[in-house]
Amino acid sequence: MSLDLFKKVVSDYEEIGGGVFVIAELVGDILLDKYLPERIEIVKGNKAISKLITTTNGVSTAQYDNDTLQFIVQSFDRFRISIYGLDAEEHKAITRRDDYDKALDSISRILRYSTGNVQFLFRLLKSYSDEKVSQWIADIKARSNYQGHIKVGDVRNQYSNWSILDINSKLPFDAKFVPLAKIAETCLTPLVAPAVTANGDVSFCACADFDVKLLLGNINNSSLREIYNGENCKRFYNWKKYGVPDFCKTCTFYVPMRAIKRQPAYFSGDIFN
Repeated sequence: MSLDLFKKVVSDYEEIGGGVFVIAELVGDILLDKYLPERIEIVKGNKAISKLITTTNGVSTAQYDNDTLQFIVQSFDRFRISIYGLDAEEHKAITRRDDYDKALDSISRILRYSTGNVQFLFRLLKSYSDEKVSQWIADIKARSNYQGHIKVGDVRNQYSNWSILDINSKLPFDAKFVPLAKIAETCLTPLVAPAVTANGDVSFCACADFDVKLLLGNINNSSLREIYNGENCKRFYNWKKYGVPDFCKTCTFYVPMRAIKRQPAYFSGDIFN
């Protein structure tokens, strides 16, 4: 995304109230974004942004000198790292890359600049005891000489389907697909996780809608306020009248709208803690 378009996204978001802001990738990794430091400066200069969040696999830090990497890591309120496997075999099965040691070195380098804001998200194929995961964390802390706390978001070897995968196929080792839920009402996820893609397309939901089949509009042509008051948005939110969008019928990220009653953290931003 160009910086000019990014500035418009941030400005339009401020105009409708702001809140939690996530700089994320649909494909690739956020650390490969050559404009990442500039994007951070733009967001941090906006008082309407309450929290700045990102997720990375943590591998691609080599392009940054120490000062720049420190700035990047410490600028985020939550800097989440997806851990792809606890050993080289598992890491290669997930990433198709034989660079487990490189990943460990890079994650260790990130940890050196943590202010307690780094969070691990374990994406695994094998089943592990809590003790095994805790030992892995202790080892990476020792590798980086980091003495602080590392928050663990979750440890999972079950995977959701972004509508395009065959959930009946077998995954490696112990991993499984999340079963398809019965859809009874409009999904909550789009309410808290819409997305603006690199070309300005605004997607109803951030559930990896790569081709933007859930297109609300384009921010180059309209403001976010206009887009969210538009007919496409009204149609996508009214599943009772218009039916479930085809893209959503096989998505296993489904959360019923009624869940908001027991999950106020969605709106406070605490869901990202």
